[in-house]
Amino acid sequence: MPFPRLNEAVKNIKRAKQSELLHLGNCANLMAPRRIYYTSDFKKAYKRLPRNIQDTIDRKDKIFRENPFDPSLRTHKLHGPIGGLWSFWATRNYRVLFEFVKDDAIFYDVGTHEIYR
Repeated sequence: MPFPRLNEAVKNIKRAKQSELLHLGNCANLMAPRRIYYTSDFKKAYKRLPRNIQDTIDRKDKIFRENPFDPSLRTHKLHGPIGGLWSFWATRNYRVLFEFVKDDAIFYDVGTHEIYR
């Protein structure tokens, strides 16, 4: 082989990417959730939102159902006291707080950054 170091580097990169995918697979189901459950807190908070925000959340919900990690959602795992939960962008100011449970998702709350407190 003319470039043994390069070949070894490529193998290491492939191994690293595989381990990253395995780690992500343990964090959450990368497939779209089979079902989404809405808690009563989520439903109450949703009803209190302005109509235009509700419409946006409805559109984001459809995207989430297809791909919970769509880049437009900016889905991310939370840390600290609410670690283990996840959040995605509804708008610049509004977030949806949820959790993956097996093949499903549970939406706990929706609102501004105040929902993290």
